[in-house]
Amino acid sequence: MSDGRTESPPIIEWSEALSIGNAAIDNDHKAFIELARLLRGLEKDNDSYAIIVESMLLMLEEYIAGHFLREEKAMKAVNFRHFPQHHHDHNTFRNNIAGIIKSYRDGVKSAIDNLHDTLTSWLMDHISYEDMKLKPCLQDHAVDNRPLVFLAMEAQEDREPVKKAVPPSGNKKLSLQIDFSKVRALICEPSGIIRSAIRLALNELGVCNIDEASTFVAIDKACEEGGHQLLILNQEIEGNDATYFIRQLRSLNTDRDPFVVTVLLLTSRDEDTVRAAMNSGSDSLLLIPFSTGQLKDQIKGQAERRKPFVVTQEYIGAERRIQPRPGSNSAPQIPVPNPVQAWGLSVPPDQYEQMKTLAIQSIAVARIKSLAGAIEYECNALTVAIRDSAASNESSFRSLAKLESVTEELRDKANRFLGNPPDGVAAFRARCQELKAHPGKLTFGDIEALSQAGREITSHYIAR
Repeated sequence: MSDGRTESPPIIEWSEALSIGNAAIDNDHKAFIELARLLRGLEKDNDSYAIIVESMLLMLEEYIAGHFLREEKAMKAVNFRHFPQHHHDHNTFRNNIAGIIKSYRDGVKSAIDNLHDTLTSWLMDHISYEDMKLKPCLQDHAVDNRPLVFLAMEAQEDREPVKKAVPPSGNKKLSLQIDFSKVRALICEPSGIIRSAIRLALNELGVCNIDEASTFVAIDKACEEGGHQLLILNQEIEGNDATYFIRQLRSLNTDRDPFVVTVLLLTSRDEDTVRAAMNSGSDSLLLIPFSTGQLKDQIKGQAERRKPFVVTQEYIGAERRIQPRPGSNSAPQIPVPNPVQAWGLSVPPDQYEQMKTLAIQSIAVARIKSLAGAIEYECNALTVAIRDSAASNESSFRSLAKLESVTEELRDKANRFLGNPPDGVAAFRARCQELKAHPGKLTFGDIEALSQAGREITSHYIAR
């Protein structure tokens, strides 16, 4: 007997029956299927739900923009007679998803409750019936096989109201002729089968200078000695979270190149794992199992057009948003060098080092400002909690420990990158340590004095 509810469509399993005979388009469809799986498995009670959802929506926007452009360019190239209807279907679906996402971002959180069902149903119908009409007349040479990220950016530029001038050659886009044989890659993957697949994908690109590492110590040593431009690693190495290694690179906490292009491989789809991966600053994420075509697409996309970096209190790495971040306090985008592209195009090493030095300085200044802002925020929160008698010994201890940690990083980075003694920072950190030792004895006067010192630090570094 029915309870009146509509059953969710079954989870799609990829099979050759869904293939339309072109690797690039098939890989796009596989990526959609994996994304639908992730959306279906999200748990609202998890603290990281909102962060994971926003990341999934950004990925969905990129997938739709890039994939639809790929298909429609192929259709035009072969004079596909069903193109008008197919184009209409694409626009209808794109607008439907855009409306759902806008409602969610406008505060209607329930708008995405059935997004995974909407995506799954559309995939089943569209691939099985509409895309299959293209299969008999599709030719590989007609398909733009560049990575989705590259096509998504092109689609976004095409929708801008102001168009850029077309180069004299008449070619709107020119694919870079990157010589991957000059690129050195490091693989950190415990599975021999997956390592072999990675090597195959790299070899097909032209990468033949490949090293392997299986422990954290070996990874660090290889990155120090090898001069790698590309790093492909599993999120779990020796039972530990490999995202820590990427975060250390991106946060300028090592002497290694912070801009090495990274592809992070995920074996788990749980929210905490995906959240840690997205917050690591890795350039690309791939869910295991993946095809060699998907890996090649990720690498080629990063090689041809790398996204700028952003720096926030919790994140340093590639900007994942297609649209600008809302609000006046949007994190600035910082162009960073691309070692895979630089080596593949034979950019002189001293020129790359100069670009790297400038980008590191920009990220360091942005990070210092972010840390200074965090000091002010944490002081204000602690002041309100003490004033309203809402602070416990545990919460006060956590706030002071956070202030101590943030201040320590600010001190270290100011000494390293600004070359001047950070006035008041050492004394502020020492005071945090003193107060942290006796959180139950905190007075409003203690926190007022600490907050005043924090505001002075913040104003000094934010104004730089």
